[in-house]
Amino acid sequence: MNFSRLTKNVLYQQAAQGIVSLSFRQLASIGISGIGTLILMRILGPREYGMIVIVQAIMAYLIVFGSSFGAYVVRSSSMEMIHDIFTLAVLLSFFISGLLMILASLIAAFWGVPELKPLIYLSAAGVSFGILAGVQAGILERDMRYPTLARLELASVIITYIVAIIMAWQGMGPLGITLAMAGTYIFQFIGFEIATGYRWKPVVPKSFRVIIGYVFSYAASGLTWQLRSLINPIIVGRIFGPEMVGIIGAVLKVVEASGALRGPVLRVLFNVMSRVQKDKKELSKAIFFGTSYQILLLGLLYFLIALFLPLAVRLILGQQWVPVIEIYSWVAVAFLLQSIPLSLVNIFYVSGQNLKVLIANIIYIGLLALSTYVFVGRAGAKGYGWAEILSVIIYGLIIYLYSFPIIGTVRLPLLLASGLSLAIVTTKYISFWSSLLVFLSLLGRHDRQLLFKVFRGAYEK
Repeated sequence: MNFSRLTKNVLYQQAAQGIVSLSFRQLASIGISGIGTLILMRILGPREYGMIVIVQAIMAYLIVFGSSFGAYVVRSSSMEMIHDIFTLAVLLSFFISGLLMILASLIAAFWGVPELKPLIYLSAAGVSFGILAGVQAGILERDMRYPTLARLELASVIITYIVAIIMAWQGMGPLGITLAMAGTYIFQFIGFEIATGYRWKPVVPKSFRVIIGYVFSYAASGLTWQLRSLINPIIVGRIFGPEMVGIIGAVLKVVEASGALRGPVLRVLFNVMSRVQKDKKELSKAIFFGTSYQILLLGLLYFLIALFLPLAVRLILGQQWVPVIEIYSWVAVAFLLQSIPLSLVNIFYVSGQNLKVLIANIIYIGLLALSTYVFVGRAGAKGYGWAEILSVIIYGLIIYLYSFPIIGTVRLPLLLASGLSLAIVTTKYISFWSSLLVFLSLLGRHDRQLLFKVFRGAYEK
């Protein structure tokens, strides 16, 4: 297929369809996993469920290497390169799984839970297939077969919870649930294998250092970003104790769960940018496309939550949780503004400059930790939201300055972000319609047109 024709006539339409498919899968997965988790918690009890949480965390952190290999697949241009990538993924998956099994006794001893040891053995198989499934998912993304990818991922979530609940109900406990989780990745691998039609051809990798360097730097930048989850329990917990940690944690849970819709947009955006990376004009358009989708999806969702949150907190949770209402709007705005730097970050992933992302993420985590300590100490829980906003603005400036030599000036939907941010913040002070008016009044003609075009499912410049 002619690439330029694909770019102009089909690429953004396929991207929009991909976002819709993956977003639906994400929403369905959130609902299914939420209900499934509540049932498992009811059956297992705190101690046994805690063991499952530990195993899930270990598997999630190690399977990030599968996403790293998948990202390299998306930006690769030949089938021979995919053979190289898959060969290295096989070797690394065996190494990681073997190491996990060797360390199983030490991991169990670290948590003081001997029953973890057999669970670690089972999770090692899941990790191995999870890494390889990441490569297969990369092939589907590379071919922009997002509906197929979404169906398979959703099916794996459904099967996981059905099998896990049945095994827990039959008294198999954490062992049966871990078996279900490991089986999920085996199912994903087989499903992706059938869908892609890819058949691995073992080779001696020609680009060993390049691929491994990319995979480890990509994984490192992602894992560094995850360190932000430790700031609330460590810093806020030290200043105010567990009660404030719980309040801020509840806000973060709401915002992060809603923000999961960002994932599908970033996945599709990375694919689009990989295809147009040599054309600065198209690359800039792709960034605007992805950022606008994120801001609209998240901004309108956060706006609706801000509207109904006060009533929900008072009726369902009670007066002791009222501080959540005050903190929510600031944290939501910070997560909304993250859409801009997280879209720009794909420039570095596409061009293989992952170390710049790692450096920027380290600065961001350090700044968030420092500003949280300062602001929370002076303004209480509200200060955490201020720290989030300050950190993400500085992080965005760093990423923009890093990206300028690669792409030059980038047009960003700043008015759209500003309008939604003000609407979210003002909702608790004024009525819904007044907040909506604040949002719409800040939009230019082009932004209003974009709003309607995005809701029609495609963007045309």
